[in-house]
Amino acid sequence: VLSSIVSNGCNVMLTNTESVTITPTPQAQILSDVDVCKGSSYMLPMLNSGNSYFSSPGGVGPINSSTPLMINSTQMIYVYAQSGTTPNCTSESSFTITAVDKPVVILEGGCVNNVYTITATVVTGESVTYQWSNASGVIAGATSSSINVNQDGSYSCKVSLSSGAQCDSD
Repeated sequence: VLSSIVSNGCNVMLTNTESVTITPTPQAQILSDVDVCKGSSYMLPMLNSGNSYFSSPGGVGPINSSTPLMINSTQMIYVYAQSGTTPNCTSESSFTITAVDKPVVILEGGCVNNVYTITATVVTGESVTYQWSNASGVIAGATSSSINVNQDGSYSCKVSLSSGAQCDSD
């Protein structure tokens, strides 16, 4: 409660009383940019209470955060928070989902001196990491572009972008 008091000689007179409610500005949650493989789905992270996703600034174009987004091109996502009071106080942040190409990998093999070597060659030029597997699962320590094998079987190599993008080879 705010009061204005006027002093007129010895008389004190109350001239105005106002009730003021201070509503804190809501804080739009800040999310980091992400890289996602083109053509794949991406599930938006859960937001704090009072925050919502939108496709345009100013709380326009609501996005259903319980349904994965199909990522075919780079896009800006807006996080909008509002107080829900009169007047309605708002805050906004944004982040970018960058669509990246899957690593293209060619597997080749050959035998030299009774050692069979399989090599994964990445033809798309990105910095990548490797993880080899066989029918038993992930092969511990097999994280280079090639692997020497001495047992019959089926071998595969998962190639991931070093940037941390959610995008692996087929």
